[in-house]
Amino acid sequence: KAAGFGVAELKKLRKFTCAQLASVKFEAGEMRSSGGFGLAEMLSAGYALSELRAAGYSVVECKDAGVPAADMRSAGFTASEMKAASGYSVTRLKFTGYTVEELREGGYTGSDMSSLFSAKQLRDAGYGAEDLRDFFGAADLRQAGFSAEELRSAKCSVAELRPLFPLSTLRSVGYTASELLMGNASVEDLRGTGFTAEQLREAGVAILSLRIAKFSVREALDGGYSVADIKSAGYGCGEMLKGGCTCAALREAGVTCGELVQAGVKPIALREAGFSVSELKQGGCGLSEIEAAGYPLAELKAAGFGVGELKKLR
Repeated sequence: KAAGFGVAELKKLRKFTCAQLASVKFEAGEMRSSGGFGLAEMLSAGYALSELRAAGYSVVECKDAGVPAADMRSAGFTASEMKAASGYSVTRLKFTGYTVEELREGGYTGSDMSSLFSAKQLRDAGYGAEDLRDFFGAADLRQAGFSAEELRSAKCSVAELRPLFPLSTLRSVGYTASELLMGNASVEDLRGTGFTAEQLREAGVAILSLRIAKFSVREALDGGYSVADIKSAGYGCGEMLKGGCTCAALREAGVTCGELVQAGVKPIALREAGFSVSELKQGGCGLSEIEAAGYPLAELKAAGFGVGELKKLR
């Protein structure tokens, strides 16, 4: 060897064994590439398994030579290399000593790992909520430290997350009013977390539910509900007026002149809203009030006021 003869030349002499060549410190790589020695021979000759791995011997060769998996791990074979060799399950590798991080780097999925490690161990190893969603419940994932935003990305439902987070948190991570309502949140709950009447209308919430949840007429109007909707929910005439509904809009929605009179609306406003003399008369307004609102004499006559009554006005 010192004279420069290599493994291939010396092996051709058929006099030197693997052990003899190893004794003069030929490198494992040359022994493999030039000498063609098998892994079992090399181990018997005293080469360390880590040297043999560095020389290019594979997991399959180690396995065929009967090398224990634990020795292969100690020699530096990765979980990925072990996975590529048929016959090594993730369970076996775990009990061989491979860590959850090594197994993840080796390409094992959440499905492979879920029965062997807790959700927290898998999260700490770098698995995301999406990787684990099908194998752990929302409560387990939350306990493992996943946030509401991560669990939403993993497609956890509102019904699953409501026991785990405040509604305000679920809203802040992007759950819509529709999703929260489907998760059994009430309209009152959503009002308490800051949803507007407009957002609830877009989610399909009926106006009656808004009234029960104590939304004001002003909020309902700003949210896009019509005056007719608001009336149908049972808001009082006075509430609607105070909330910004005009007399004309209330008239179109079916509010009677009498209801508006009861709510304190003056005849002049009723006239401007389009109510007739007859309607004011039926609504309880007196002739002097009606005439003062500016209705012409012809309309007063048409409503049934006689000469005697009209003369008294003068």
